[in-house]
Amino acid sequence: MNNHSSDPVINSYKHVRSSGYLTPKYRYRNPPSTMSWLEDDIDLNDIEGKDRSKSPEPQLDDFIQKVLQTKRNLITRTKEKAYKSALYLATNIVEVAFENEWLYPMYIRNTEREADLCDFRAVDKNVYVGLVPLRKPIRMNAFMVAYKSPGDLPSHRMLVQINKKTTKEERLNIVNEWGHCLDANGVLRPDFVLHWFNRGLIKACEKLEVENKRTQKLAFLETSLAEDGTVWVHIIGFDPQENYKINLVPCFSLTEVPKQLYINAPIPSRRPYNDDQSKFLQDVHNGIKEGEEILFLEARLEKWFRGMRFSPTIEISWGVHIGQLEDRSFGFLNTLKPKRLFEDIIVLINAIKDEHVVCLHAVTNRVINHAVFFQYRKNLGKLQQKQDWFVAVLKTIQTQLNLNMFPNFFLQKQNIFMESDPQILKFNKDEIKRLITCIKNNPESLLSYSGCEEAKTETEDSEKSDDEKESSGEKNGVHFSD
Repeated sequence: MNNHSSDPVINSYKHVRSSGYLTPKYRYRNPPSTMSWLEDDIDLNDIEGKDRSKSPEPQLDDFIQKVLQTKRNLITRTKEKAYKSALYLATNIVEVAFENEWLYPMYIRNTEREADLCDFRAVDKNVYVGLVPLRKPIRMNAFMVAYKSPGDLPSHRMLVQINKKTTKEERLNIVNEWGHCLDANGVLRPDFVLHWFNRGLIKACEKLEVENKRTQKLAFLETSLAEDGTVWVHIIGFDPQENYKINLVPCFSLTEVPKQLYINAPIPSRRPYNDDQSKFLQDVHNGIKEGEEILFLEARLEKWFRGMRFSPTIEISWGVHIGQLEDRSFGFLNTLKPKRLFEDIIVLINAIKDEHVVCLHAVTNRVINHAVFFQYRKNLGKLQQKQDWFVAVLKTIQTQLNLNMFPNFFLQKQNIFMESDPQILKFNKDEIKRLITCIKNNPESLLSYSGCEEAKTETEDSEKSDDEKESSGEKNGVHFSD
């Protein structure tokens, strides 16, 4: 019997310890002295095959940065040079047309007998659209945008007619002033405007072509008529950077937002971004009220066919041009975080397009812009890294290519892919899918996709030189081994 078994209470730690209650069942044993040299002399990091200097695997962001460093300045310089050259030629064509077509001085807005371009933009590499403004009527509020229900006309088409509030005498004066552009119902017809406007452009290009044969500034200059009724001017220069085409379109500048046009915002309405969205929309409306040219009606036709959900009125309506609104949106996005992000994405995709022109023919700058707007509103505050934004924009384009339809961010019923060939869309869809798969499985493939093999070679050379240094160190006895 234990000595303390008769005690009713155990009050002493000594009694507890001696009784064995605190003695562990399995004792920890120190390693034998023969193993102590393992702890003293060997570092597990020195075991052969363990690379202490191994850096983390490069991410897609690293290769994106290499492409931008290699391509950004070149793409920007080339773009600026081509833009200046195209703008100069477009202005020259309109000025020559102004001198040779007698209706131009009557209807085209001009300053000191020279026509001006109110908007000139690159919708894709070496593809430009220029708006030639029609002058304002002498009488205020001579014309009005007729309200049509969404079932009659989509939001990107507007019907313009003589204001119904004008008196009979004023109406006769307006008809006399704009007789070459009006039909019997007092509707301002874009096809009537294009009839004499295109005639002036074609005459101007013919005159410039004759002059060019003498000066030899260009290798080739000719015109073609598009399905929307507008004229394309095709230019081939002796410098490859001077190969481009220009679409010149007459337009009216809107002084107010039409009732049926809702201005969308690329900024989320959720907190904390709702204040930014309100500020953006307010700035646009205030700018239009103060006379800034942000919204235009362009004389671009849209054919009606049986089975179309809209009325035949669409054939005599004007198209809504929101190029300046796109620029304003991009400018506003650049003031928010992450800054300069989408400029880099556009440069990145353009670098890929330079190497795969045919494969990505339908992926124009305009398509990229609208993909950016959709993604910015959807994922602001959710995506952080540039690589995530880049892949998200590519996936948006891929999704819309699968549907053969890309809605305009600001004009939801307008299909940006409307003028693209379905076969080209299918071909581009496969290429975009292949691109996304490649950069996900092997981020380094972005270098070859964008034509930056030099950057890849430099990286490999630097790695090779590091290996050579290490091997030479071993030969010279710098590296100690057991």
